[in-house]
Amino acid sequence: QHRPILIIELHDPEKTARLHTSNYETVQPLLDLGYRGYWCLNFRAADARFEPVAAMGPEHERLSLMVFVP
Repeated sequence: QHRPILIIELHDPEKTARLHTSNYETVQPLLDLGYRGYWCLNFRAADARFEPVAAMGPEHERLSLMVFVP
């Protein structure tokens, strides 16, 4: 019923492994629910750009930021 906009900071495999998960396992369920995902690798840079993501891939397993819009 409620579908908020979500902002999620992703991490590199070394950190997610400590929690026995991955960025894929964290994010893909939101994409499967129909959320539109936008990924930004250099989110701390002044010229940061977000790109749409339809499915998570190996390139997303790193420190980055994603925004999800219903």
